[in-house]
Amino acid sequence: MKIKFIDKEYEINNDRKIVFSEKGKKYETLNSTQQKILKIHVDGDLICYGQRCDYAIDVLNDKKLYLIELKGADKSHAYEQILASIEFMKKKRCKFAIFTKNYSF
Repeated sequence: MKIKFIDKEYEINNDRKIVFSEKGKKYETLNSTQQKILKIHVDGDLICYGQRCDYAIDVLNDKKLYLIELKGADKSHAYEQILASIEFMKKKRCKFAIFTKNYSF
């Protein structure tokens, strides 16, 4: 089943292990309660211009959005990309609690 997030449709997922990887970088987290989520490819799919993070996880029942930037050494640039993604979400009038740390949910 697909659900719309801003202007795109994404598949609902409730996998226990969630993995994002790109250019040799990898992020893993556990969906220990197997909540319904959307795995969102932000960079180049949801946001196609300017600075933006790589991915996001939308926890559907909790209205939480986890922003993910897969970065090696340049953490200040990652921070800028996450802030730019938050500003984009605000402009689209998304109402979420936004998290940027590695949390299990």
